[in-house]
Amino acid sequence: MIVGYARVSTEDQTNAAQIDQLTAAGCERIFEEKISGAKRQRPRLDRMLAGLSTGDLVIVSKFDRLARSLIDLLNIVDTIREAGADFRSLAEEINTATPSGRLQFHVFGALAEFERERISERTKEGIAAAKRRGRLPGNPALRARDPVAIAELQTRRAEAYFDAINASAHLWLPIVKSCRPTENDKLAALPLQRPTLPWSQVLPRINSAFAGQVPPLPRWTERRLLRAVHRFVEDGLLHADTLASAPARPASGLVRTVAAMKRSNPRMRLCDIANELEALGIATPRGHSKWSTGSVGNLVRRAKREGLLKG
Repeated sequence: MIVGYARVSTEDQTNAAQIDQLTAAGCERIFEEKISGAKRQRPRLDRMLAGLSTGDLVIVSKFDRLARSLIDLLNIVDTIREAGADFRSLAEEINTATPSGRLQFHVFGALAEFERERISERTKEGIAAAKRRGRLPGNPALRARDPVAIAELQTRRAEAYFDAINASAHLWLPIVKSCRPTENDKLAALPLQRPTLPWSQVLPRINSAFAGQVPPLPRWTERRLLRAVHRFVEDGLLHADTLASAPARPASGLVRTVAAMKRSNPRMRLCDIANELEALGIATPRGHSKWSTGSVGNLVRRAKREGLLKG
């Protein structure tokens, strides 16, 4: 799909000229945004990036409609390329689907890296000079616990967090959508109705996708996954039903067996149940013949959650 992105600042009246250019370039869908380019939180841009797939092409009328700086542009284009899509700017006549376009972006990347190093050097020099004058580095307003400065810091941290999870959204977001279908998905009369999986089963699939990346991405925890999903739901990039509770799994034969033993003799200890299971030749969930009290305890707790035993 050919996707267009148009942005005007709050002072501008219309983005009609951009829309005309994008339509003439063959855009099948156009995301329009009316917000300052200095703000990283651009909901329509984030929605567009999250929905990209392999073979898509993102078109803008010119660079400054998409990014606030060269570094920001490179980060956004990296996100587009990671999703398997390409980028084209009409005014600058750059298309990453072509060898010359990719070469130009490599040059841009080298310039941005040079600028980052210069900023780092100037920052270190400034801190050293401040220390020589007896001044403390950092933000004086933060040290004074100024509420405005604290709020600005929290906003920047929230934006940095979104950038971090959005950079890998092309890996984890499709898995979440597949494993956690919403009510809209279920009403769409899909040929195969997908069950809603618990997060404990979604997580290994995501970590498996991350493991194949070069360089490798850090493994996620269930807590980190839920935090990312909550953030995408808040920004309107995922349906709220994604967070709905998964249906309870039916009781397994092991759970029913342990529950029956406990009901027949409430005084049975976990070690007694373990011995009984071994005597009956019943294997553990992992296929072992030796039962631990921890494994039995897990089955007892599950039996209580599923109403097979009284709490």
